[in-house]
This record gives sequence, structure tokens and C-alpha cells, in this order.
Amino acid sequence: MTNLPKMCYSVLDSTNELIVIKRGEKGYYPQRQENAPWSANNVDHLNERLGITKGQAEAMKNGSMFGWDTPSADPNNYDDDGNWKK
Repeated sequence: MTNLPKMCYSVLDSTNELIVIKRGEKGYYPQRQENAPWSANNVDHLNERLGITKGQAEAMKNGSMFGWDTPSADPNNYDDDGNWKK
């Protein structure tokens, strides 16, 4: 997990809420932002400002849901666009 950031931003798919994911922790932290819908582009911009790649963000999201010891929590398994490498 050393190649993952301490935290990243993401969007909760079911509600389009802005969330924060913390490395090594299960689940997420909702961010109160007037319930405005967030798009992937907005979140990508926030993460880019922190030096977080799309692959790292996707790995963080999957690690928080499926476990930090799974292949889906490894950013090396994602391409530059955050898609799973085949």
C-alpha cells in the first residue's frame, strides 16, 4: 500500500456525493457540500491537485470496498485512465 496516497476524493456512485477515502480504512467519509452532484471530472481535478493518479484513486476506491490486500487495491493494475489493465 505504500504506492497509495493517504487519502483521495471519489464520488459515491449511488448519490453522486463527494466522498473521501482513507488508505487502509474500510468505507468512506461523506463530504458535506450542499448536496450538489459531483462528476468524475470534478473529482479527477481535486485528486490531480493532490498528485493522485486516476489509477491510485480507483485502487483506493476498490480497496475501501473489497479489501486492501486484493489485486483491485493495487494501482499498478490500472492504466492511465483508471481502467483495469487486461
